[in-house]
Amino acid sequence: MLNRRAEADRALVVEADDDAQPQTFYYELYPEQWNDCLGEWEAFSVDSKRAVTIEVPQSPTLEGFDIVSFAFGSQPECSLLSCSHLAERVCVNEQCLLPTLEEAKTLLASGEFHGCEPGPYRILAVYSLN
Repeated sequence: MLNRRAEADRALVVEADDDAQPQTFYYELYPEQWNDCLGEWEAFSVDSKRAVTIEVPQSPTLEGFDIVSFAFGSQPECSLLSCSHLAERVCVNEQCLLPTLEEAKTLLASGEFHGCEPGPYRILAVYSLN
């Protein structure tokens, strides 16, 4: 399960601006990343120069899990599900997210996403706050 601690290196709150209805999202990173070249899970370090304090929301609603490439260290790049069109090959919900952490881990370990984007790949839990 994801660690629910408020750590700047593993959590982020973002507000999506939309004319119809603003939506606030909270993201948490799974504490390991998938090394696509080696085919294994590994620890990763974070940029401690960018530390911020994140307050964990009281009642977030889990929307699902995304898999994101992080070829440049701490900078997220592409969603493997949406940017790489892999959602067309795997079962995702209406938000284009995987329903469980276990499914995300299994898909990575199975090689389903092998070579689609430069890795490593990290799993993000996506929560809505409204």
